[in-house]
Parts: sequence; C-alpha cells; structure tokens
Amino acid sequence: MTKPEQILFDRLKKAYPQENYTIGYKVALNRLVKPKHPNNKKRFELSKKIGSKSIDFVITDLSSKLLFLIELDDNSHNNQNAQKRALQKNKILENAGLKLYRFNVKSMPTVDELKVLLQNKEKSISA
Repeated sequence: MTKPEQILFDRLKKAYPQENYTIGYKVALNRLVKPKHPNNKKRFELSKKIGSKSIDFVITDLSSKLLFLIELDDNSHNNQNAQKRALQKNKILENAGLKLYRFNVKSMPTVDELKVLLQNKEKSISA
C-alpha cells in the first residue's frame, strides 16, 4: 500500500467502522462486475480482461452489499494511457450501476467528507 493509500485507508476506517462496514483493498473488477454476453467464450474473455483491473477501495455493509467504490489517482494517472484505462473502468462500472468516486492524492477527502458519501448513498436509496 502506498503512503497516500494508507492515509486514505486510515480515514476510511474512521469514517466506516468495522463493526458496521467492510473496506476491501485492491479488489479485482471481475469480482464486482460480471460481463453479459450470449457467447460463453466471449463472456470468459471479457471477464478475464476486466479481471486484470482492480478498484482501490470497495465499501460494503456487513451483509456484503456494495455501497460504493473509491479510486485514488496520483501523478501516474496524468498520462494518456492511464486516462484511457480510467475512462474504460468508469464506463464498465457505470454500465453496471456502481458508484465510483475518484480522488486525487493531492486532495484526499477528510473523514467527515467520507461520511457524507455514505449519507448521500443512503439518501439516494431511500428516495
């Protein structure tokens, strides 16, 4: 875990205590999204392709219900290839109806800001 990831992880643990939430780290994308394709071979290839991608942090409740995902972007995300990969990941998650929050290491959210993410998620569920 990089130093910024450790800082964010510590903040996540304070915002989402383990007695109520689980925080996954570097979770393979194919654990969260199952490709749909009528051809089994093509579906397997798609699953393998997205399996090489991961999500920095995955927040679930204790029943393993996915609440939201967090990506922490650093300077390595400034090049064109990284931005292309990030857009692909965003699209995959959006198509699956999963909420992804991206934060830059230079402007990481505070514990209180992380708590607001959950409050906003709960409001959208009850609306």
